[in-house]
Amino acid sequence: MGRKKTTIRIPKNAKIKCPNCGKNTLIKMPKEALFHFKCKKCKKEIEVPQSQCCMLCAYGNTPCMPELLRTAQRKGLEIKYSK
Repeated sequence: MGRKKTTIRIPKNAKIKCPNCGKNTLIKMPKEALFHFKCKKCKKEIEVPQSQCCMLCAYGNTPCMPELLRTAQRKGLEIKYSK
């Protein structure tokens, strides 16, 4: 049997993939939900889908920091920040 996860890591950086052209953009993990994003390649202003809380949760490789913190609190996990 696997070990139960006791920590959640907050990454230093995150990637957002443009839904229009597919370009991945590396950004510093914001402390707040990310609501505005303009793709550097296609220059399109991307909007948050109604079903998602923010750009990272919709198009990122990781949920936003507020969502990660809510998950940690809900599951009683220790929070570790990546260096």
